[in-house]
Amino acid sequence: MACILSGDCRILRSMIMKRYLYFCLTCALMLSCRERVEAPFSGMKWVMERISDRGVRPGKMTMEVFIAFDDTARVARGYAGCNAFWAAYSKQEGCLAFSNLEATKTTCPDMYAEAVFFRALEETNRFALRRGRLYLKRDDETLAVFRPGR
Repeated sequence: MACILSGDCRILRSMIMKRYLYFCLTCALMLSCRERVEAPFSGMKWVMERISDRGVRPGKMTMEVFIAFDDTARVARGYAGCNAFWAAYSKQEGCLAFSNLEATKTTCPDMYAEAVFFRALEETNRFALRRGRLYLKRDDETLAVFRPGR
């Protein structure tokens, strides 16, 4: 009788351990999928530090490239180096998408850099706020990095 009980206890212990392991793995997976959101997102000016295209240097643009978000109106406004722009956006749980991107129509000598910036906005589907920086991302690829501006 003791052998049957000890065998049953081992099976029961094994089932409990498997469920506990499954629970721990599920929690770890869920936590790894969420980006930590810190610092205020809306109501501040974000100045571009870098963009994924290596041929574009923000410092070489005619003026400072920036974006500012208004969570109440769900509108982003900014300056793309040559033209002012605005776009609607939706944001939740680390996801960010821009729509209806519009810009003024000034012609500048280097329109390529601005086109790269606008393409980055259009391709953005995620964001992260880490160490005081705003990262615009397409899935896991960083498209542009911004720092708080004045």
